[in-house]
Amino acid sequence: MAAWRKKNMLMMSMQMMRTTSTSFASFLFRNLEGQRLWVGIAAVLTIIQVGSDLALAFPFKIILDKVVSHTNPTIPLTEGILSFFDQFGNTKNLQPGEVHTQLGIILFSLCLLVIVSFINALTTYIQNSIASVVGKNLTAELRKKLFDQLQRLTLDWNNRQKKGDIVQRIIGDVAGIERLITDGLIEFVSGVLTVIGITIIIVLISLQFTLLFVVVVPALFLIVYSYLKRIAFAVRKAVGAAAEVSNVATEDVAAITLIKGFTIEDREAMRFTRYVSQGRDDSVSAGELQAQITPVVTFLVSLATAVIIGVGIFVATGNTFSLWFFTIPANAITIGTLTVFLSYLAKLYTPIRSVSRLANLGITAATGAERIQEVFDQAPEVADGPLAYDGPTRLKGDLQCQNVVFGYTPERPVLKGIDLAIPAGSKIGIVGLSGGGKTTLMTIWRWQDNAH
Repeated sequence: MAAWRKKNMLMMSMQMMRTTSTSFASFLFRNLEGQRLWVGIAAVLTIIQVGSDLALAFPFKIILDKVVSHTNPTIPLTEGILSFFDQFGNTKNLQPGEVHTQLGIILFSLCLLVIVSFINALTTYIQNSIASVVGKNLTAELRKKLFDQLQRLTLDWNNRQKKGDIVQRIIGDVAGIERLITDGLIEFVSGVLTVIGITIIIVLISLQFTLLFVVVVPALFLIVYSYLKRIAFAVRKAVGAAAEVSNVATEDVAAITLIKGFTIEDREAMRFTRYVSQGRDDSVSAGELQAQITPVVTFLVSLATAVIIGVGIFVATGNTFSLWFFTIPANAITIGTLTVFLSYLAKLYTPIRSVSRLANLGITAATGAERIQEVFDQAPEVADGPLAYDGPTRLKGDLQCQNVVFGYTPERPVLKGIDLAIPAGSKIGIVGLSGGGKTTLMTIWRWQDNAH
């Protein structure tokens, strides 16, 4: 029964994660108004950064193909540049069919590597700076909007909420969204573009060797999917526990005089410790799952890499590889191409290995956005209606109430037949029993729509 209940909760958590991902994207789109131009610039820079990162392997391929296989590079529009670098090399040792010198090719490749590395570093710096600024601006804007919304909600709604939970939404939940924007969003987009780009490149390099890699993809997908479900479940529980910790701390600090007066310090300490322990256990559970997924993925990656290295060297040295209907002809790949292929596989596994950390950031931010949106969805206290006051905002004169009836809901009046006259400029005090309606009497000036 316990196993079935846990499985059912995991399925519900995964369904919520799929729904939340869509609503979280729309939440970000709405609240990034005014920052969308910067987000667009960051997206363009991310594409350039990923492209330059993918191009870093080609200079090594050019050098290895030239030194080992004596192959001339075939790069469009670079013949004049290669001829310039040839003057530094020796043409006497060129083999038949060779056009450019080895030193010229090496110098050209090193210059290409420096230029691509500079572009990669520059775009990385700019996009990270933009992400930091956008994250800070979004944080400030969300907190201002959330605080303003809380000010406009009814006392009835505020009284039904846990004060610490409201503070957690303003501080902790918004901070979770900021962490995703500044630390995870660019990495996620870069990872997706990297996977797409590398998949296209390795298919163009060698379809046969790409098929050798594809063998481990189903296992990687199943493992990552299984771990993501469990990580999402643990992270959501940890976020809920953090809200309870904030609520207990806020309430107890505000009521410390009463706690000491009734000598219930031990009870409150036990209550606080219970929520802290729950949050710690859930966070440790999520961290343990993240720690497990990386070595599992790395092991599968190592198996695929070992197979590709063995088959690649076997084919590059003039042998034909055959396994049932699958055949790779001799010399179908060079040592330089094999080196580039392996470097791309290493880059391809990097986004896969970081998926657990990004999932943690994403689920935490999505859960926080869902809790913040709950506040935004509440109806404000004062709304324009047929009886809404539209006169002057500042009045002078006496305050008078005649036979006023007021209730927080129309069907349950709490004040009946109130007659009150307060001369202008006077100061009065209202005295009465607890629960007699003193606070409600002071609030009827704001809720005249509900009074008659």
